[in-house]
Order: sequence, then C-alpha cells, then structure tokens
Amino acid sequence: FVAGGPEGLSTSAGPIHGMPRTEVGRNIVKADGEGEWVEPFVATLEREKVEPTQTLSFAVDVTMTTGDLLRLAYAGLKHGHQKFALVVARPEGTLGSLPFGIQPKGVPAMLAEPQVVVRIGQRGFLVTAEKGGEVVSEGDRLVPRRANGDPDLKGLSERLAELLVDHGDSRRVVIHPLGELPTGQLAEVLATIRGGDQSPRFPDMRLALP
Repeated sequence: FVAGGPEGLSTSAGPIHGMPRTEVGRNIVKADGEGEWVEPFVATLEREKVEPTQTLSFAVDVTMTTGDLLRLAYAGLKHGHQKFALVVARPEGTLGSLPFGIQPKGVPAMLAEPQVVVRIGQRGFLVTAEKGGEVVSEGDRLVPRRANGDPDLKGLSERLAELLVDHGDSRRVVIHPLGELPTGQLAEVLATIRGGDQSPRFPDMRLALP
C-alpha cells in the first residue's frame, strides 16, 4: 500500500527515497510514450522485491491530484502490477476500496471488445459506448456540470444506466480524468461509475493516463 497526507508518504515496502512529500516534483518523474511515472517509487518496489501480483492500494490525501496518483500507479505498472485500488472512507466510518486498472497512452483504444468511455472535462462528463474505436451509442453524450459548477454524479449514473440497456455487453469502462482533479473528487466519480460493491456495473474499470 501507499499511504500519507500532505506531509509525506509511506509504503508497506518502506519509504520512497527522494520523495519527501506528497506532491510529485518534476525532478523525480520520468516519461515514455505511454505515460509518466515516479522513478523513486519504482526503485522502492524493486529494492524491497514487492510481489507484483499484489494489489497496489493508495490511501492518499484527498487533495492529491489525479495526475500525481496516476504517476505513482504507472510506477507500479512499470514494476509489473496490474491491479490497483483507491482506499476511501465510507460515511459510516469504515474503509472501502475502489479497484481500478491502468490504460497507458500507447495502448490502442481500438479494442474489439465493447467498452464504455467516460471523459471528465471542464464542461462535465462525456459518456459514450464504443467498439473498435468507434462510438456506437446514441443520445446526448454530455452530462453537463450543475449550475454551481459541481459534477452531476446523479446525471452520470443515469447516463450509464441508459447505456447499459442497449450496450449491456460492455464489461469495461475507461475513464479519462483531468490531471488536476483532486483524488477526493475522483473517488466520488469512481464510486458512482462502479455503482456498488456487490454487483459493480463494470468488472473492468480503468483509468487512462493523461
């Protein structure tokens, strides 16, 4: 796991040397054609010989940006991890987790399997059903923000329910988040898309690298 607040991070594999605080400095970030990752975190996972079959869970401050969260997650992917989770606090005071995978930039979106795509933008959520890289859904694609600027999570849930009526074979959802989105808001979006722990809408929920 990776846990921490604004003052810094700790991991079950030991400290991340070279990363004294939650904010990811550009001097510790590396990039390739697929995305960006935190190099000291890769070094930590390799040094401690962390088994990559384990789920890499993140319990981070709600103010951490989604971009920095994905840089940590992509570091895990570099180490071989395929399963990730965002730890969240439930209203009743217990902890839960929102499982997700990573969709690197270099992975073609033109997959044969049908999928739902949610793009988080300044205007709201752009929600479509796609297959082979083509949009196959009809109706309004945009779920606009509320009048006060907040994301319309209820509208998002209703749009997803509508899509699954006609595209119920979509087992995967790919979410394209804004890099500056706080992880607290990201958690709300993921929980809305997932729909429930017992019977999630999509068995395969992935975050696309920005």
